[in-house]
Amino acid sequence: MSTQKHGSSKKRNDIQFLRFVAITSVLGFHLRPQIVPQGYLGVDIFFVLSGYLMTMLTAFSNERPLTKAAAIRFYERRLRRLLPAYALMLALTTIAGTVFLISSEFKFLRIDTIWAMLFGTNLQNLISGGDYFELVSSYKFLLHTWSLSVEVQFYALAPFILAFIAFRDNRILWSLAIAFTSFELQACLENDAMAFGLLFARMWQFSVGTAVYYFEKERDEKGLNIDKDPQTAPNYFIVRLVTITSLIFISFSPVLSTSPGYGITIRLIATCLTGAVMYLGPPDYLPQSIDVFTRLAVYIGDASYSIYLVHWPVIIFAKYIDLFDTIPLYQILGLIFAISLLQYHLYEKPMIHFNSKVIFGTCGLLYLITLVTFGLKAPDVSNLVGINEKIGTECAVPKFECFNDPLLTKMIPPIPGAKEDYSCSFNGNGKATVFVAGNSFAIRQLPAIMKALKGRYKKLYFVARPNCVVFEHFNTKFPKRWHCDAVDNKTLEILEAVKPDLMVVTERLSQISEMNAPLYPSISEAKKDPEVIIMSDYLSSFSRFAKNIVFLEPHSLTDPKGHANPALVLAKKLAQGANLTDYYYDRKTYLGDILPGWIKLQAAISNCEKCTAIPLIDNLCNGDKCPFFDPKKLLSYYCDYGHLSVHGITLIVKPMKRVFDKMKF
Repeated sequence: MSTQKHGSSKKRNDIQFLRFVAITSVLGFHLRPQIVPQGYLGVDIFFVLSGYLMTMLTAFSNERPLTKAAAIRFYERRLRRLLPAYALMLALTTIAGTVFLISSEFKFLRIDTIWAMLFGTNLQNLISGGDYFELVSSYKFLLHTWSLSVEVQFYALAPFILAFIAFRDNRILWSLAIAFTSFELQACLENDAMAFGLLFARMWQFSVGTAVYYFEKERDEKGLNIDKDPQTAPNYFIVRLVTITSLIFISFSPVLSTSPGYGITIRLIATCLTGAVMYLGPPDYLPQSIDVFTRLAVYIGDASYSIYLVHWPVIIFAKYIDLFDTIPLYQILGLIFAISLLQYHLYEKPMIHFNSKVIFGTCGLLYLITLVTFGLKAPDVSNLVGINEKIGTECAVPKFECFNDPLLTKMIPPIPGAKEDYSCSFNGNGKATVFVAGNSFAIRQLPAIMKALKGRYKKLYFVARPNCVVFEHFNTKFPKRWHCDAVDNKTLEILEAVKPDLMVVTERLSQISEMNAPLYPSISEAKKDPEVIIMSDYLSSFSRFAKNIVFLEPHSLTDPKGHANPALVLAKKLAQGANLTDYYYDRKTYLGDILPGWIKLQAAISNCEKCTAIPLIDNLCNGDKCPFFDPKKLLSYYCDYGHLSVHGITLIVKPMKRVFDKMKF
């Protein structure tokens, strides 16, 4: 789209230069986030430009009112410009997915593509609670379409908002009022996903672009031209240089503060600087040395849309096939620019000159190809790749039959819609009463506990909630969605009612901040720790009713951020024929996740005569290496980043069996 001044057909090179700054900073952020941590500000620049250009494109006035035809014409122009390259990117990404991705990853891509086809990626992130700055490190091939979704959602409202502003007496004031309201919304939102991706939290940047348009229009109507006055022209050249240099600096600089308000402040500065560069406009003259660079920058700015569409899928595919960290950066950049510029010259630019029928017909065909591609990748569970995929995708729904128990149901009424809230019982062949409790670790490890017991129970009671621990004092800090309040003070009540011969507890502790520090050098030195004293009091109460209490050592999380699923990573490596010798967890790192809490728990257990701790690390690790998979069977020991798989829990049966066999019940 041509960028023009009021009443002029001259191309606005300053706007194309801003596009260059925006796209290069985004590239820097996505390629080397540790070096360009503020490169995400490039999207903020794009939003301001869009607000300005959409205001210029509509240019509502008494002579050009908002009509149905005007709105349709606006939508048509925007889709003609935006949709062709976008639809091509979606089609090529899904086609590449059928070649490179395992079926479970392709399933995720298929879901993401549907959201992207509807320009709803930002809404998908809001619904799933995804954080952009965490998601950039996962295999989200279409994550970058969130900003285009915000743009299209803005386009849907733009004719009405811009018409409302255009027919007000003070259009600049109204633009800034909308900007201020939206800015306050973004600053006040506690949900990071909403603050980052919600249209109304981003409207202020579009409105700043609108305000700049009306500032320019007011200046032009007064006949002011800062470059024609020989006395002011040199000064304004310096002002321009300082402004654009400042914008480039903050876009490529390291994070300068860790204070809570820094993010919104730096975004405000970048937005205002972008508006200032646009208002000052391009100078009438540039020194030749600067002019050569500017021409290159303007060219990159012209192709910035294709570059933006192409760069992220290329980066993620390079990561997926393990090329990103093995080939030089310049080769990845070369591939991005080669594909982008080919698309720009051979497809994006030529498409502009076709009529709407051809353009929308082409886009419809590309959407159809994308949909057809969805059916080309079917899961295959007959080989090791498919089996490990199944392990990774079925982790969320453990398969065992747990019968509702009248006693537990009375104490802990079922919660509608809660998928992993267990309060039930099993019948066995023995005489003992067993009570198993814990969080999601207990849910996944219950089959191993039952196998180690060999049916030596008459009744096994089972109560588990994800995240919640039997030391209920710590549950108050967890979000309500975990329903920990439903089991508050229930552990002791159940123990008193069933008086078990054996109580088995297996639970993750590292989600409790107090359990992660300090790391005591020995169990004896941890006995005076406040958390140890709290747990000791609970164990003293539990011991009044339970004859034996056993705690299993928690295993480590394989990825604290929860991105890498070891089973799916193994499936991918097997599909690619990758070397598996280095696919393990370092024992020192493994211990770093669990040791502080495990030492505290053992310190509390040391004061309890009926309590036994069962260490598991030597069953899950071989020397200094903690493998993610069985080297003989090539099956994953983990079904996701935080839980043992059905195959993995077999590793913990023997140490439990040794302890249980010594107990008389």
